[in-house]
Amino acid sequence: MFFSRPNLKPLNIDLISIEGGGSCPSQFWGQTADGRSLYIRYRGGHFGVECEDVKLIDACIGPGFHGDLLVEQACDLAGLTVRGKRLVLSEEARLEAAEHGPILDWSGRTTYWERHFQCAPAQALHFIDTLQLRHPRGVLMEIYFESLPLQGTETHGLFRACRLRKRLSECPDLGVVVFGVEADDQKIAGIVESRDVKLSAVATAFRYSMHFTYRSWNPIRKKSGFSWEEAGRDEDDRWPLRGSVRADFASQDSDARAFVDTVVPVAEACFPEPA
Repeated sequence: MFFSRPNLKPLNIDLISIEGGGSCPSQFWGQTADGRSLYIRYRGGHFGVECEDVKLIDACIGPGFHGDLLVEQACDLAGLTVRGKRLVLSEEARLEAAEHGPILDWSGRTTYWERHFQCAPAQALHFIDTLQLRHPRGVLMEIYFESLPLQGTETHGLFRACRLRKRLSECPDLGVVVFGVEADDQKIAGIVESRDVKLSAVATAFRYSMHFTYRSWNPIRKKSGFSWEEAGRDEDDRWPLRGSVRADFASQDSDARAFVDTVVPVAEACFPEPA
């Protein structure tokens, strides 16, 4: 399903204060000059605004499992000001926040597509294989975290890193991979060599790309015993995968939309909706 800035009627309410935050849900509490309380909540793609228990906005605006929103975005979507001024979120600040959580661009400049799934591993392998057949010069990149010593200390920290893969079966049984086409080879080399990769750098390394996030779910909770080779032959779904496939592109970029339109039917065929 595709998402961009929703067409919501602005409330045109001015607040004297607003606070809150969080993730899944993101929640905010505001107060008007005449003492009325305003409550904003965003979870599961659902955006709601209430004033004194009266629903002012009740709309589905985002992906079904999305629940991260910044206060500036909440006020912008609802049409709220604070002491007569709009809360402005710069793109630089949004990108920085997006390094730490799934903060989307609600300005309308970006369109998102996302599909969640639970499937047999063979379907996931087939999905990536199909994309690679359609785009033989595409690049498959695994995003992972590794523990490295912090400079000047004896402690370790987690740092985002990337490595190139030929097939999904080379990746662990949970993770994130990016499949991109028309890659910038110089940027890709820099990303692979880096040990503190920015997601914004990954996004600009390809002309078009999509993210595939997955994890195996073993009902008996064994950490060992999963192998892509065996799971790929699994007809009993003993190791189902859960995750999502998503892509985003500039809303006015028709070529990028055309690329996503080639991914959508493959995802729909490999990850059908539950009956």
